[in-house]
Amino acid sequence: MTLTLARKTARTLAAASLAALCALATAPAAADVGLSATFRDPTGTVGPGDVIDVWITLTSTGSDPFTFDLNEDFPYGLAPGAEPLVGNNPALGLFGVPFDSYTGAGLFTFRFCEDTFEGCGTGGAYVLTTPFASPDVWFNVMSPFSLAPGATLDVLFGQLSPVGGNAAPGVYQLFNYGVGLSVTGLSLDGVTLRADAFAVSTCAGLLPGDCSFDRTVVAVIPEPASLLLMLGGLGAVAAWTGRRQRSVSLNRG
Repeated sequence: MTLTLARKTARTLAAASLAALCALATAPAAADVGLSATFRDPTGTVGPGDVIDVWITLTSTGSDPFTFDLNEDFPYGLAPGAEPLVGNNPALGLFGVPFDSYTGAGLFTFRFCEDTFEGCGTGGAYVLTTPFASPDVWFNVMSPFSLAPGATLDVLFGQLSPVGGNAAPGVYQLFNYGVGLSVTGLSLDGVTLRADAFAVSTCAGLLPGDCSFDRTVVAVIPEPASLLLMLGGLGAVAAWTGRRQRSVSLNRG
């Protein structure tokens, strides 16, 4: 079997209706591969011009190591039962079609457009960029990959940069960010199919809960050196005022 090059994509899912989310939640799920995702730094305070790193911590939650190997043939080093047996081709209206063969696998990231950083494409205060060149991003994990039971891996999902250089003070939130691995293959009649072998999100069940990533943007705080200079200036003014008041008192006496 010939393995195609690993697919490296990012998915942005627009804010969906409750009915659509329920449909996703009740759709057949891939087997539990023993991996979870959480925001590494869920809260923090930043300045208006700060670039914000969004890190996700992946944790191996099973009793066996979490593994995959994109250089192997199917099932790509995944644990038994993790490989999808059926795939989809939405462009052709095909869903739940059995795979006859497998042609490749690749990593992907995804996020739901429900945050207040980017505003779901309606003129948000921030724009997300993904630094794929970093050795710590999900796209560039080594293959074969193995994460021992209980071990963690910090993945730099992306960076939020303020539009125009500065964001207005306030509290900004995002929720569903995640990573996954998908496989591609062919049906019995040669139609291309795709399915996720696994996808783990920071919000279980796809809906926002106690899983938000919050940043409070505050007005510019003076640098320590500037603060010391300002305090020194205030001290000098206070001393001068004190001497002047004493001088006036002596003159009157």
